[in-house]
Amino acid sequence: MENNKFYRPEPFYFTSGRKATDEDDVFHYVSYVWSKGNIYEIDGLREGPIIISENVTYEDWVNKVKPAILDRINLYANNEIKFNLLALVPDKREKLTQQMQEQLKRKAYISRLLSTEDKSGIENVEVKLI
Repeated sequence: MENNKFYRPEPFYFTSGRKATDEDDVFHYVSYVWSKGNIYEIDGLREGPIIISENVTYEDWVNKVKPAILDRINLYANNEIKFNLLALVPDKREKLTQQMQEQLKRKAYISRLLSTEDKSGIENVEVKLI
């Protein structure tokens, strides 16, 4: 492909060992991730991650990465129509860890209430569990 800006010296190979041709669908994946305050571009044809932006809050990273994604698409907008945004999701582990910490605090609070010697007023305590 003459307009493939991501061309690398060694061509793509199929598992059968044959070289990919212009008629074959060869896909190139690029990911953008937020980690520890930085936005990284992870390109399968590069040696490692590239920092796109530094000192970015988790809440703001999607807004900061949009221009990089649009720039990448616009590089090929005239001659390439096969672009897909596969997924853009927050780190589920972070949310689950936060929920677990909240539940542990609630459990500790209930345990303290149940273990106190003075049980007066315990029947009026409202505890919300989710």
